Amino acid sequence: MRNFWPDFMQKITVFIKYISSLFLGIMVLLVVVNTILRYIFSTSIIQTEELCRYLFMWIVYLSAVVVWNEKGHICVTIVTDHLSGAASRIMQILVCILSLFALGMLFYGSVLYYDETTLIGQVTYIPYRVMILPVGIAAVACLLLTLRDLFNLLGRKDLKHKDRSTEAL
Repeated sequence: MRNFWPDFMQKITVFIKYISSLFLGIMVLLVVVNTILRYIFSTSIIQTEELCRYLFMWIVYLSAVVVWNEKGHICVTIVTDHLSGAASRIMQILVCILSLFALGMLFYGSVLYYDETTLIGQVTYIPYRVMILPVGIAAVACLLLTLRDLFNLLGRKDLKHKDRSTEAL
């Protein structure tokens, strides 16, 4: 039971990678087919641009969860490289708190947009809510991952170990 969270996150990460790859493949196929139709047959499928926009939003925000979980985001460590012990830990906790605030605002904004928008795609008639949905999903997932990191930091006993997993400044 102790390894539930890492195993669960590993399975979710693999699932998101497959879904993102599938969406990317569909996007590429749509663009290639539309390009061939446009230049060879002088016609095109007008829905492809809109569908690619929706797929791109899903790919970006679902992949952001994977990057957040794997600590693959870009960090500017000009300050944190010179910190150690308690100062490093305090900085990491501060970064987690600021990240929670930013992710909370992102989630709040996505919920407001989702609730207030009545727009639909002009060509596909797919509601714009479908495009904003991955923003909220990613915000919640990253919030949970940041809470996990914060609880790990608060529960950690050793101050000498320099953990760069939550540096984002």
